[in-house]
Amino acid sequence: MGRTHRVAALGAVIGPTVFIVTWVIAGQRTPGYEPVDDAISQLAAVGASTRLAMTLGFLVLGLGLIVAAAPLREAIPGPTWLSVLVCGGATLAVAALPLGGPVGDQAHGVAATIAYLGLVGIPTLAGLRWRAEGHLRRAWTAWIIAAAGATSLALSTVDPVNGLFQRVGLTVIDGWLIVTAGTIAVRGPVFVLRSAARATRRPR
Repeated sequence: MGRTHRVAALGAVIGPTVFIVTWVIAGQRTPGYEPVDDAISQLAAVGASTRLAMTLGFLVLGLGLIVAAAPLREAIPGPTWLSVLVCGGATLAVAALPLGGPVGDQAHGVAATIAYLGLVGIPTLAGLRWRAEGHLRRAWTAWIIAAAGATSLALSTVDPVNGLFQRVGLTVIDGWLIVTAGTIAVRGPVFVLRSAARATRRPR
């Protein structure tokens, strides 16, 4: 993995980090906003005082994931990078289709659902690859993260704690992604190379 690709992998570190910091700060500065009850997208809704900041947070997240898709494809062979790309593209659609926008909230909901599916798919597919490569502990960790995130995001449809579960689901997977992409940026595609190295040492 070249230096350019390793730097590009930082997109999956910077994007989620900026996104989390943005919704935390924007939520704290919005009178009457309750993170436990209110969705993150409300901070970017038409007419919201934090619309610009939160929209930028969505854009940085989406672009960061798209930039990181290529290096993640090299580091984790298989379809994992496609899930990264889907999540990034759908996140940009979320930013372009705000709540209260001219096309209605349904389009926003569809884009958000696709982004969620893409996000959950990242650790799920990475776990499948690592399982095939013999990295069982890493694979099971990724699957547990995916299950926890998916469960929380599914519960985010339940009132009045939808905001809480949304934040838990996103943060669990985003945190895992930050660590994984950061490791790839610093050390390269170590997850696959280790098993490849073991294979080359096997007697013939």
